[in-house]
Amino acid sequence: GTVLGGRYEILDVIGDGAMGRVYLAKHQLMKRQVAVKMMHPQLISGKAALKRFQKEAELASALNHPNILTVYDFGVTDDSNPYLVMDFLEGTNLSKILEANQSLPMETAIDVFIQTCTGLSHAHRKGIVHRDLKPANIMLVEHEGRSNFVKIVDFGMAKIVGTVDGDGEDL
Repeated sequence: GTVLGGRYEILDVIGDGAMGRVYLAKHQLMKRQVAVKMMHPQLISGKAALKRFQKEAELASALNHPNILTVYDFGVTDDSNPYLVMDFLEGTNLSKILEANQSLPMETAIDVFIQTCTGLSHAHRKGIVHRDLKPANIMLVEHEGRSNFVKIVDFGMAKIVGTVDGDGEDL
């Protein structure tokens, strides 16, 4: 029932990670479901963790590719808790699929691999290296009638390379 930024109504908890908790929310005016990632309170006092969280928002929002999770907004609550607003994905991460099935059919594995490489190639052209690519950060969703559509998530450990002044940012 909490409303963030005057726009996002929190509906439910949908996941937990090292940096934060992810909630299902609804944009109050657009009636669109989104995911909201909030930083764990015990990490907020650490400047490096806050900088990493903010950098994740900046980097992810700079990426516009069908195989990369879309980030829409970054904000800080009235009580100083940072949050990211992104696509709500209905699907399963590759890690859970592999745990349940041990492997993927060859055609599916190749398709997932190609989509993942296509998304990463886009990020690399923008000078962004994910650095935490693993099955848990590859979501398989249905997209426009296509099953097993890849969405790469969690750019929290990303690195910027090849910046104009020669200085890459390493968080």
